[in-house]
Amino acid sequence: MYTKIKITADKNPKNKNLYYMGRHFSALELMSEIDKFATILKKHNVKENDVVTLVLPNIPNAIFALYAINKIGAISNIVHPLMPANKVLKTMEETKSNTAILLDEFYMKEKSIYDSSQSLFIFGQIDDFLPKTKKILYKVTKKFKQSSLNGVMFRQKVPKENFQPYKFAPKSPAVYLHSGGTTGNPKTVMLSTENINYLAVNALELVGEMDLKNKGMIAVLPLFHAFGLCMCVHTPLVHNLSCVLIPKFTPKAFVSAMKKSHVSIVCGVPKMFEKLLEYSPFYNKDILRKMDIAFCGGESLPDKLKENFDQVMKNAGSTCKVFEGYGLTECVAVCSVNTKKDNKKNSCGKPIAGARIKIVDENFKEVERGKLGEIVISAPTVMIGYLDESNPFQNGYLKTGDIGHIDQDGFLFFKQRQKHIIIISGYNVFPIEIENIALQNPAVKRVVALEKKTENGKILNVIVE
Repeated sequence: MYTKIKITADKNPKNKNLYYMGRHFSALELMSEIDKFATILKKHNVKENDVVTLVLPNIPNAIFALYAINKIGAISNIVHPLMPANKVLKTMEETKSNTAILLDEFYMKEKSIYDSSQSLFIFGQIDDFLPKTKKILYKVTKKFKQSSLNGVMFRQKVPKENFQPYKFAPKSPAVYLHSGGTTGNPKTVMLSTENINYLAVNALELVGEMDLKNKGMIAVLPLFHAFGLCMCVHTPLVHNLSCVLIPKFTPKAFVSAMKKSHVSIVCGVPKMFEKLLEYSPFYNKDILRKMDIAFCGGESLPDKLKENFDQVMKNAGSTCKVFEGYGLTECVAVCSVNTKKDNKKNSCGKPIAGARIKIVDENFKEVERGKLGEIVISAPTVMIGYLDESNPFQNGYLKTGDIGHIDQDGFLFFKQRQKHIIIISGYNVFPIEIENIALQNPAVKRVVALEKKTENGKILNVIVE
């Protein structure tokens, strides 16, 4: 991962590769900060194959740390930055991690719990890489002293050490992400540099032909989400695009970033697009015309939401449309997606280059086109495995636990998580289908279909707003 972005940075050292809260970092500055932090990690005896836990939002510290960890050959264990201290420590124990990088203010809120650990804590600060004026304003509001921190600071002066980046073996883990697992049980997913690099290198095929000069991608999805890690951070840095960091999504922060940077590609989840459409400043034509394409993942994109978003773009004179894909953490979040060139309504698109997707029955026999079954995947992006060594593979394919079908044209249609299917009177009921039908009514804003148990058995309970 480090080597991939360094090759790009060396070719384009002056390119503005990272944007954060009004500050631009050139490719040269980006690599310099990464190399500095790699030196700090080595100084504190973090070495190859060690596990370093990242507990940071989308701020420059997180990006610098991610690639510095990779450079020295350690493994990034990325967790939710708002995870309670006791759970952070439990995750560190499970992954055999003795080092954590977190925000000083989060540490101070649960200092006694963190101090019960013998781990090394490295503290980033919100103002570490803010522009000067914003840095001053932040320091005025700070309510604790740096001397209260039991650890070391992210930004410390050390002589930068020049050393060659570690070369990971093809099937050795570089990143740990945490997933509900293909069976719904919490799992630690082991991803290799090959998994992540493959998707990043091939990702621009999904965008189609476009002029990449002075273009960027908003990184609003968190790093602990595979979609955010690979598509919103690693992909733009590999392809010399600007990565625009937003620590916490709000429509206001999104629009502000759009005004101050050259964002043309957006990746998000349905809720994000829904909130943008409810925010009147988003309807600024100058902003919308910057957008070339948008991708939605995380959960199914309601038909009504897609139609509304695409219409808003059209009204603004933009050719941008939002396209849905399918994937899971176990395959770096994307294995099938619609594109401008090849798309079909209500589908999740066709498999990405190098991926094979099949629909199988309970005996793992491939079913006919158009018939429902379990989605199974074989692709260069499919994880090494789970840390607990449980096996979700069969005949070289990842069993997803998701139900869907593939049509005669090769488009994948996702129906439901197997565990979310409701069986009523012997029939399979797909809540998502009920929800999409209800959303066709203009008076319906939100809807959820749930299973409800009664004395006479199960019924479908539909809640409408």
